[in-house]
Amino acid sequence: MKRKKLKIFLVIIAVLSAFIIFLQSGMLYTHSNVAWVPDYKKQDISSIINKAKLAEDDYELLFEQTGLTRVGIDSLIKEKSYNEILKIQQDFFANYDFYNEIFAPFTCSDRLVKNITLAPLKKGDIIISRSSHVSYIQSGHAGLVVDAENGIIMNASGYGYKSCKEDISVLSCRPTILVLRPKIGEDKAAEIADFALKNLEGKKYSLFSGIFGEKGEQNAIEKTHCSHLVWYAYKAFGIDIDSNKGLAVWPKDIEKSEHLELVQVYGINPEEFED
Repeated sequence: MKRKKLKIFLVIIAVLSAFIIFLQSGMLYTHSNVAWVPDYKKQDISSIINKAKLAEDDYELLFEQTGLTRVGIDSLIKEKSYNEILKIQQDFFANYDFYNEIFAPFTCSDRLVKNITLAPLKKGDIIISRSSHVSYIQSGHAGLVVDAENGIIMNASGYGYKSCKEDISVLSCRPTILVLRPKIGEDKAAEIADFALKNLEGKKYSLFSGIFGEKGEQNAIEKTHCSHLVWYAYKAFGIDIDSNKGLAVWPKDIEKSEHLELVQVYGINPEEFED
């Protein structure tokens, strides 16, 4: 009997050990695939961005060279922020050092040692990073711009923290970044951002928000997580940015929403967004 119990105990230990090794292998694998860096040549784009009018080929080249779409390029050229475009290009081609911030068992957010330059933001913009993961699983992170002038987002960062206003720098230091803008006009987007400021601050964090009854309800929620918070603000105005309309909403679901357009991408191959 003792030998049988010992055998069962050893089997349990072996299974647990194998599971832990599997999870740790996932951490190591994901850390080795943190961000994409261009494998093509950086070009001098000064003459292009100073043109009186850009052609379609110019926008395509600038997207490949900076990660800025037509929306991002036009907003910077309108402000005559040519140096900002060149700074964004510099960041786009740089291979910056990063570190892994482990905040739970086998759960990590990757962060650059600096903050990259972002295109001009507007209230209601959504910032997404793919650089958060649980072992092999890419969970990502999302934040809602609620004060563009001062670079403030509404963010639900993780367990033990309540949703709150934070500086955009908590996301602009990520190895992968997408800036998304709603296709609804500035006034409506600002209204949604103001709603989030008024109604979604100070909520407890729960990764299960939206799974157990809170996703589709439009009454005041008590708990949320990063992508659920962003989704909820838009859904309160009848706009469902959950692209697959699933039981829960994750950053990758918001990425693919037909209601949003890409402004800027960093650390991700632009070819992924070509039609």
